[in-house]
Amino acid sequence: MMALRAYRMIALRACMMIALRAYMSFGPRAAGQVALLIALAPVWTTVAYGGTNQLFEEFGVGPRDGAMGNAGVALGQDYSAVYYNPAGLAFQKGHHAVFGWKAMYKELYLEIETTPGHNYAETYPDAGVLLIALTTDFNFEGRFSSFLTERFAVGLVLGLGDYLKSFTIYADPNTPYMYRYSDRNAALLPLFFSASFKLFDWMSFGMGGATAPSDTYTDVTAKTEIRASDQSFETNQGILSRTFSKVKPSLGLLARAPAFGDPTALRFGLVWRDEVSTVDGSGRIRTSTRLVTDSGGTVLELPSTDNPLRSLTGFSPMAVTLGAGLALPADNVQVDVNWRRWSEFRDQTENYTDPRFRDRIDARFGYEHVFDPNVEWAESIALRGGYYFQPTPAPDQSGALNILDNDKHVVTTGFGIEYYDPTELVLMPMSLDVAYQLHALVDRVTENDRDPDWHRIRTGGQIHQFEFTLSIQF
Repeated sequence: MMALRAYRMIALRACMMIALRAYMSFGPRAAGQVALLIALAPVWTTVAYGGTNQLFEEFGVGPRDGAMGNAGVALGQDYSAVYYNPAGLAFQKGHHAVFGWKAMYKELYLEIETTPGHNYAETYPDAGVLLIALTTDFNFEGRFSSFLTERFAVGLVLGLGDYLKSFTIYADPNTPYMYRYSDRNAALLPLFFSASFKLFDWMSFGMGGATAPSDTYTDVTAKTEIRASDQSFETNQGILSRTFSKVKPSLGLLARAPAFGDPTALRFGLVWRDEVSTVDGSGRIRTSTRLVTDSGGTVLELPSTDNPLRSLTGFSPMAVTLGAGLALPADNVQVDVNWRRWSEFRDQTENYTDPRFRDRIDARFGYEHVFDPNVEWAESIALRGGYYFQPTPAPDQSGALNILDNDKHVVTTGFGIEYYDPTELVLMPMSLDVAYQLHALVDRVTENDRDPDWHRIRTGGQIHQFEFTLSIQF
């Protein structure tokens, strides 16, 4: 940020000197035009910080894992395993299609001491996402060998819609904003796919991929000619834009061991997910300006500018998760311990301050109780709950930046009903799952004494998520 302010001071002095020369040669109007063009150059240098890329990282995949504290590395073997641990798919049998909806509602506050009574986060929008998932073990009535159908499975999960993601583009990165939940939603495409292979009856291995939102690279060239004869100017612009897509990998292991008389009751999982960053609008802006005399000759060729354009609109850190679970006939318990390498987050240009994010560890807990309701139309009912505390990676702000983020408590609950279609159109059991999450942000006050523009900033609030899915086995 100090580099940005120093650049502006240099540009301002250059502006004054060149404008003075223009005034002596062409008069006050030409001097004003030159000053305006050069003064705008630092504004074209754009840097933005963005929030997390992944919807599932913040709010879970489906209602079952979402109701169990967003934990699923050890016990997840349905479509949620595509994200949590691709190795879990090898233990699911049959073909499954899932359709559902996530809705997130904000009650946040961002209050600045210099403007008392105004909540800058009050207008932050809510969001909704359509969830679609498919899994299969390739058991299509003998079309594939039993070796394949007993050991191999694939799946994908797709989210369609807007979700709470920072997409903040400011010419000045010093402007305060909430890192995870900003002033507009982003219509990104969270798509995960994975394949799993059962190495032994007690162990499986899986590989997956996450499609990152496309990067864009844009070159802008602007040429301006100022004519002294009629005190006018003309600007021509050329724009070249390119888009790049990428896939980021994940790897998982799952092992099962005996406990309480069940040969597979104890589960252990290990997952690695690669870092995902998204750059929207990176490139260069080149400007050139010249002053033309009455006879058409060039009198003054102004220095050309070559400024970077960059907006980092999404970042999800590399993550390693170790999970343990106990799967009994009536009770399921699981714990996930996550390590995330937030320290790699930065704008990736040397001209701007490193935000100094810190690596973080959090533990997530989930519990499920399953019972028979003793009714003809229902196979089983499951009651679920979970909790975790997530510390913020953002340090106290000091001078250069005002990236605002909060610790948060997340409390989750929900239920699931496995039932038969009363119309008998679907013969296999169907599942209706519902979940609710409360993300309670811990009140935080940022006092950036080295920042001359912003003073005491207070952030916090709550986010409510409601979700349901309908799962069909066929």
